[in-house]
Amino acid sequence: MSFLFQDEKKERLVASLVIDFDEKKERLVASLVIDFTWRDSRLEWKPKYFGNIETLSVVGSSIWTPTFTLKRTADPLYRGLPDDVPVLISSNGTVRWRVETLTSTICITHPFFFPADTMECHICFSVLPAIDQTVGCGGSSSCDVWSPPQQEGEWNRKDKIFAKGNKEACFAVHLERIPLFHIATTIGPCAILVVLMTITFIMPIDKGDRISFGVTILLSMVVSLVFVTEVLPVKGDLPFLATLIVVCLGLMGLFLFFTIYIITIHGKKGRLSPMAKAFFLHYMAKFLLLGDLTEKEAASEDGEAGLAIRTLAYRERTDRDVPVDGMAEVDGKSQPALSETIRHLSGPLTRMETAMSSGFRDLIRIIEEQAINDEQESSDYTLLARVLDRLCLVLYVISIAVAVPMTMHLGT
Repeated sequence: MSFLFQDEKKERLVASLVIDFDEKKERLVASLVIDFTWRDSRLEWKPKYFGNIETLSVVGSSIWTPTFTLKRTADPLYRGLPDDVPVLISSNGTVRWRVETLTSTICITHPFFFPADTMECHICFSVLPAIDQTVGCGGSSSCDVWSPPQQEGEWNRKDKIFAKGNKEACFAVHLERIPLFHIATTIGPCAILVVLMTITFIMPIDKGDRISFGVTILLSMVVSLVFVTEVLPVKGDLPFLATLIVVCLGLMGLFLFFTIYIITIHGKKGRLSPMAKAFFLHYMAKFLLLGDLTEKEAASEDGEAGLAIRTLAYRERTDRDVPVDGMAEVDGKSQPALSETIRHLSGPLTRMETAMSSGFRDLIRIIEEQAINDEQESSDYTLLARVLDRLCLVLYVISIAVAVPMTMHLGT
């Protein structure tokens, strides 16, 4: 890049830049090669009078050199451009001063939209105000025009040269982060964790440990938050992603407390008040697409009552068919009316029937108890826990969906 310093002397500045930057400290370290060229009439001579010597190399401190100050330097020990480097002087008064220096400059970062954040660094050299010189762009078409973007690591870089206030020669570097890497390693896992949190409202209460699962999700989100805050500089405001993670953590913790309360009331016995039952088990359940749970409760009561009646009828019939003394009757005839052969055979058959009847009664009793346990009426609080589970799921999804635009609006 070139600049023209307008005075009785003309100077040309050419710089090449190698970037090494620390986004956490907002600092850019640049290795600059600056080539100054100007003409000083006081240094002209005729070679024929000096042994045909056309060029001389002298120490820069022995002649006049322009004085520059690096603006926004991040190095407290920086003392300006070195003046002890060799200077090449031509017989026509042209002076060429090539300086290599390492500069450390403070940059301006905009981390709110991480991982699509930007960083802009200005390396500006200013002349002393006491010197009557003006700095202008050297007339090149590339002056004050951004160069085409080029990729450097995870950044897209473009730069330009410009003159600022006729007193500063500046080299600007604009960096835009390529977000694909952080989308895959930070945003993607966070989104998956937010979705997995819904399992705490879907998982059956008696078939899984909801609390430990929810705490695991919370700890995983904390790890993502720590990673984001370690990468970005500390500013007055948090980046959008970090703020959103904090909001999601708060919502997850809040709904985890709701889950603990739901687990507590799930095993509670008793009845709800008629008003609470109508609101939660009828209207709220239908609104949450669970159906009318009061109808299911009534059907469960009818089924249990019918089962009890059938059980009682069967027991009465069994007791009537099998005598207490273990003797069976056949077609209403008593045992003495049977033939001798039948009397000999009826003894063992009666004992077999008695044993089978007793075994059937035990089997039927076991089946009845199992059926009663399977069809046992769910308490009002169990049905209420189902309704609250579904309500928490809906509120959680709505809260996460609203948190994204609200966080963006409040942050900007």
